[in-house]
Amino acid sequence: MSQHPPKGTFNRNIKVRDMPSSKKAAILDAATKMFLDLGYGATSMNALVAKIGGSKATIYAHFTSKQVLFEAVTEHVLEKHITAIHSDELKNLGLKEGLMVIGQKLLELVSSDHHIRLSRLVMAETPNFPEIGRAYYDRGPLIANKDISAFLISATQGSEKKLPDPDKTASHFSAMLIHHIFLERLCGKCNVPSAKKIRAITEDTVDDLLKIYNLEQESDR
Repeated sequence: MSQHPPKGTFNRNIKVRDMPSSKKAAILDAATKMFLDLGYGATSMNALVAKIGGSKATIYAHFTSKQVLFEAVTEHVLEKHITAIHSDELKNLGLKEGLMVIGQKLLELVSSDHHIRLSRLVMAETPNFPEIGRAYYDRGPLIANKDISAFLISATQGSEKKLPDPDKTASHFSAMLIHHIFLERLCGKCNVPSAKKIRAITEDTVDDLLKIYNLEQESDR
């Protein structure tokens, strides 16, 4: 019988991408739909088995508990966008160019239907299931902020203008970038923004950040 981890702990070694692709797709797609449609508390492993077929043993062979499955679903929703933030395509980009790539990926993520539904679930159910709030934060905002900070350090390396606190600057950038669109989408005040609008918001935010931190010249490097 599988040993379930204690409530409130995380299996940080789980590698969704290491699973066989067909089984990964079947379990994660079905689990994502169930969590987003029903919520965390109302989703059961038995119901998931009934939906995808097979047995609980098949699911537990990959995900040792519902909590671990939710962590994987969170990665599944966020991975495409978060991965792009620390991808190789940023290595040869200047400060402004790199922030433009990062910013547009972040806005695409936070304004997407799946992310908005996931955010609503986390906000509604974290008081009863604090572990899902931690899972979302650790796999989304925390990773994004670290990667933005790492890019800022790399892009200003060798410059006379050193950022006193790259982590704070990264938080400032993401907060300025996503605040209004995220709240509007969360509250149902607007639809998914167009690529043109996302680019315009990102460009304005990047320009403001460079002015605030006096980094305009670094953006030309």
